[in-house]
Amino acid sequence: MEQKCAATKLVLAIYLALSAQIKADDHTNAVNLADLSFLCKIIALTKAQTTDFYNADSDSAPIAKLQLLNMSLSDPSWKAQFPKIQGNKPDTPDYCKGSNEKKACKGQYATREAAARGAEEPMNLPGKVVYPDKTLATEAGQATHLLVKATLAAAISKKDTYDRQNKPTLQNFKTNVKDALDNIVYGQSAAGQTAATICKATAEADRQSSCKLSKMAKTVCGTAICLCHNDGTQNANICGGATSTTPTAFRTTSMAAVYDKIHEKCGLTPVPNLTSGYIAALATGLLSKLKTKEANLAAKVYLGTITSSNDCSSEANKGCVDFTEISEGNGDAPISAELWPTKLLEIASNLRKAEQALTAKHETQTTLSTLQKQAEHLYEHLQHTPLPPEQAKDHTSQKTQGTTADDCKSPAETVDQCPSASRIYNITTKECKPKAGEESTAAGPGDAAAGENMKEEKCRGKKKNECKDGCKWEGKECKDSSILVNKQFSLMVYAFVSLVAF
Repeated sequence: MEQKCAATKLVLAIYLALSAQIKADDHTNAVNLADLSFLCKIIALTKAQTTDFYNADSDSAPIAKLQLLNMSLSDPSWKAQFPKIQGNKPDTPDYCKGSNEKKACKGQYATREAAARGAEEPMNLPGKVVYPDKTLATEAGQATHLLVKATLAAAISKKDTYDRQNKPTLQNFKTNVKDALDNIVYGQSAAGQTAATICKATAEADRQSSCKLSKMAKTVCGTAICLCHNDGTQNANICGGATSTTPTAFRTTSMAAVYDKIHEKCGLTPVPNLTSGYIAALATGLLSKLKTKEANLAAKVYLGTITSSNDCSSEANKGCVDFTEISEGNGDAPISAELWPTKLLEIASNLRKAEQALTAKHETQTTLSTLQKQAEHLYEHLQHTPLPPEQAKDHTSQKTQGTTADDCKSPAETVDQCPSASRIYNITTKECKPKAGEESTAAGPGDAAAGENMKEEKCRGKKKNECKDGCKWEGKECKDSSILVNKQFSLMVYAFVSLVAF
């Protein structure tokens, strides 16, 4: 029993020793492991969540609600232009028959007709109230309509500004950011690909000519292959364990299959939140990891471990990528904007614009919702505003205030139709004219003010229990209720206007 236990312990010790040796061998020559880890962070960008940027449309429901409120408060003659039609509707409504832009007019008509139908249903309106025409005809009703109309105009203007300035940026997000990331990382869309097919990487004649930014290393995955792949001459795991499959030479053929192990390793990298600042930091960090080496009286800029001949050819335990093409100090021609380190900065810039557009979308939505709530509050408040009392008609005073000529029928068939007390009757012409000094006079400019004073006078001095019939008690005195209505509504209008940012 003791011998069996000792044998088991020996086997376990050998297994652990071999495992440790294998693990150590995996990383003995891992000179490029840190550089691969950095590339994996760029590769992980293709997996980041981007759906927040895909819906460029702002919610138009608040504007539809404002259109409904505006229609409900409109003059009846205006609403009559959008009748409820039974049966088939005409191709061109009467509203648009005189329009030179019939297509645009039909769209406008459809919007207003929908608002007219919605305004007929109390359930669609604040307080479930459809106001009668007499309420809409009051000063309070007309002022409410004007404010709601102005609020609708402000909402439409806000949405139009977003649609014109920001919406196109979000509509182009997939092309300018998501697809662009896939292209610089893999050379194609990542959708539907496997680890063995996702990387488009075609080698040149050898490792040295392949591992340049304008050649096989024109993608991030191609750069990773140059940095890590065991081609037989370079025969070590210089990016850590199991990052190379069967050694494959660089010979004008696709190297996609040799990327699969690298892809699996990079799959361990946490998926980041996609932000412009993070991408810009990666682009800047990449430049900081580049090294320089003098070769044949020229400076070589590279990532990885350069060979003893100061290039990126194939050599045991060495592997690098030639980045000299993005070095301003070593070239005579402008740096290509299509090289992936440059494209990475461009993507960061495009993402920054998309972030700003998304913020503008949220701000627009908040503004539209606020305008809708303010208009609904104003609409509902109108039902609590008392109507001005109807003034009793005094026929006697109306007749007294009329002109002397008002009682004269001319031509008059008989003298009886022309009172002799104040008129002169001409039998020949049958004319009935006022006597001298009895002519009518026009109302003076102070008459309107006098009328307002009369309203005040009829209520002034009354006790609280007598303050009725067109009068209302306010504070410590009796006042004309129509004046109070206008005052209260004016204050309400002022408060509302101060809240709306037109």
